[in-house]
Amino acid sequence: MKKYTLLMLFASAICHLSAATFTIDKLSFDTICGNECVVYATAPFCLYGSINIPSHIEFCGQSYAVTAIRGDAFRGSKISRVKIPATVREIGPMAFLGTKIKTIEIPSSVRIIQQHDINDGVIKK
Repeated sequence: MKKYTLLMLFASAICHLSAATFTIDKLSFDTICGNECVVYATAPFCLYGSINIPSHIEFCGQSYAVTAIRGDAFRGSKISRVKIPATVREIGPMAFLGTKIKTIEIPSSVRIIQQHDINDGVIKK
């Protein structure tokens, strides 16, 4: 019983201390500092239509706030609309380049928007 308990505690500690990458509903997430994560598509060519980026995700018993959209996150995908939650503070370079998005609304929480994020589209903040 002691060995099992120690093993579970060790596994739990590794799960919470190490960076992790996981996929939920065609979106991938990398955990970063503490309880935050960055979102991107591992196979952007498989995404189309409208997507909603969640504000929080659960992984390994831990809740993570989605605080960034990685550079090239949805580049080349067929998405036409994206909902960005208020937890996002940064959008990486070329995150939406080559998509079908014409207009995108950026929440006021976003402080950093890298260059070339959308094809001649309109970014509303």
